[in-house]
Amino acid sequence: MFLNLLMLICCKKEDIYEQKLNSNQIIPSGEWASDSDIHSGLSVRKNKIAFYQNEKFSSNDIFEYSIIDSIRVQDKNKNILSTYLQVYDSKDTTNYKILDRSNTNISLLINNNIIEHYRLKKK
Repeated sequence: MFLNLLMLICCKKEDIYEQKLNSNQIIPSGEWASDSDIHSGLSVRKNKIAFYQNEKFSSNDIFEYSIIDSIRVQDKNKNILSTYLQVYDSKDTTNYKILDRSNTNISLLINNNIIEHYRLKKK
């Protein structure tokens, strides 16, 4: 009995962490207004995204994006720990934690614990 317990403790597999594309890669196209400043937000077209201020952005502000799941694998079980909006270009990659996401709302953790809420503007 003691030997079996010792084997279980010694042979316990470590958790494996991995990143994987989320099954839903789509953020609906359009303008997403910030709840804290209606002149700031996100502009989304297909797989491109831009953060804008004062309702303007330049070509340097346009990035490609992916939605990434952070996953913990224990034995054969996979658990999504967090989901991230990954924005990137040829020079840089930035990850924003997605706190909430629907077809009309998205909440992101930006920088040091600043939560930004965006709503899709009606056409």
